[in-house]
Amino acid sequence: MRNTHVRAARELRNNFPEIARLLEQHDQVIITKNGNGTAVMINFDEYAAYEEYLHKKYVLSELRKAQTEAHASNTLWLYDEDFWAGIEDAPDEGQS
Repeated sequence: MRNTHVRAARELRNNFPEIARLLEQHDQVIITKNGNGTAVMINFDEYAAYEEYLHKKYVLSELRKAQTEAHASNTLWLYDEDFWAGIEDAPDEGQS
């Protein structure tokens, strides 16, 4: 079970080994400054998994939007040849 610990910001400097141990145990640490929460620390692997989750959630959301747009009656469809021809004919953004 994950535990949550609250530590003052000065403990990052004075007692980092204990904080690192808590993170290795997959606990989370809330860092405070003057009694107010300023940051939450989590294990790096959990952070990476969370970032991957957010990315997948974003991609799924965009795919749902595209699917809705594709099924709309006013959607304009292009053949791939026309699409690529339009791309090739477009000026580069860096050109004047």
